Amino acid sequence: MLDVRYYLSLFLRRLPIFLVVAVLISGVAISLAMTLPPAYVSNSRLAVERPKIDDPSGRLAPELAQLQIAQGKLMTRANLLMIADIVRPIPDQNNKSPDEIENWMRSHTSLWSRARQGEATFLDISFEARDPEHAAWVLDEYLKIMAQIGADEGVENATQKLEFFERLEVELRQKLADQNARILEFKSSNLDALPESLDVRLNQQGIVQDRIVQFDRDRAVLQDQRVRLMQIFESTGRVAGTPSGPNLTPEQQQLRDLRAQLNDALALYSSEHPQVRVLEAKIKQLEQVVRLQPVQKTEPGTTGNPLLDTQLADIDARIADIDSQKKDALKQLAGIEATIEQTPINGIRLDELMLERDNIQIQYNDVRGKLADAAASKEIIAGNQGQRVVVIEPPSIPDQPSKPNRLIIAAGGTFFGIMAGIGIVVLLLILDQSIHRPQDLVARLNVTPLATIPNVVTAGDRVRARLRGLAWGVAVLIGISVIVYAVHIYYQPLDEIFLPFIEKLGIA
Repeated sequence: MLDVRYYLSLFLRRLPIFLVVAVLISGVAISLAMTLPPAYVSNSRLAVERPKIDDPSGRLAPELAQLQIAQGKLMTRANLLMIADIVRPIPDQNNKSPDEIENWMRSHTSLWSRARQGEATFLDISFEARDPEHAAWVLDEYLKIMAQIGADEGVENATQKLEFFERLEVELRQKLADQNARILEFKSSNLDALPESLDVRLNQQGIVQDRIVQFDRDRAVLQDQRVRLMQIFESTGRVAGTPSGPNLTPEQQQLRDLRAQLNDALALYSSEHPQVRVLEAKIKQLEQVVRLQPVQKTEPGTTGNPLLDTQLADIDARIADIDSQKKDALKQLAGIEATIEQTPINGIRLDELMLERDNIQIQYNDVRGKLADAAASKEIIAGNQGQRVVVIEPPSIPDQPSKPNRLIIAAGGTFFGIMAGIGIVVLLLILDQSIHRPQDLVARLNVTPLATIPNVVTAGDRVRARLRGLAWGVAVLIGISVIVYAVHIYYQPLDEIFLPFIEKLGIA
């Protein structure tokens, strides 16, 4: 069974130790509660206001993202140092480095954003300072920077977007013009071999082929006519379609006529008829004349018959003309066939050029639409009609300090001192191996005593013990007070020593 009286007596014996620890910690806690400087917190709330006019670009940043971007730009080193230099909210700021000033400003600034689906997005900003006016002034500077960030960011983003699309529109317009120029140059270089004129050239090909066939027919007819003329002349000595014979002199022609008259006269009269005799005499006389005439020679390439030669020359001229026209037609046909063969290749190349032009045109049309949207967005933002961050609750100068909670610090420190004193006493009891009771003798030495003689305490012993305890208590209190005061005055203020720990515990 637990001997409560025994353990109580041991605790009373070590009561001074308990008092030293408890009083020391409680004294420090109470001193902190009394010496910690007051802290004033100023609060403000911002919200993202929906645009009064919808942005045609449809690329508004989410409200929470916009607040986070603004928050990141607000808490930059340059802004914190600038605000600290303007308001000077930090105690002994002249003796602090820029890094210390930045860290102090960050640690005393609280930012908390809240965004829920279907609800407005808010940003709560608070700043803590020892002076209430400094807290409100710093927060006011924060809000000025936030407003400037929101305005500058919106206008800057809209301007950059507009400039980007303007440059892209110029580049695409130039590319489109260059592509159209390439298409025009290609069509000009291949004007006779383009797909759109293929049907015309196929029709021309048929016409020229028919002409060539007709030339062959006409030439064959003329060749046949020439052959027939030569055959008639060679067989009859006459030119077809004319009564004249070979190329005769006047005497020969007269001789032929007289002979014909003689034949006719013999058909009517006898050989003794005077008319017949006259004709015979003239014939003999002309025969002698003709016999004395030189024989006429025909020129090479001629038949000796002027009429036949004229007809043959006319036929040869017509044949030569047909051959010349046929040659031109064959040349024209070869050119048409070459362009027809080149047409598929040109069609593929032209389709590639047109497809590239169409792609550029699509990009250009898209950029033109985005450019119009960007210009409208800039006008909306410049007119303060777009999405923006607005102040719902402006900062105010707090009337009462928000920190520290002196009662909690003092009570918590006192409770912690008591529990620490009890813990140290219990630890000493656990570590104590000395014998105080018969049970300890039996437990440690395995010896059972026959009898025990209790310690006889007189009234004087009790008085002396109480005086010693009182003296120790007074000495401890005085010593602790002196040590705490010396540390606070000559080393470092207690609030600066313990304030970081208290803030981490959340009881400041």
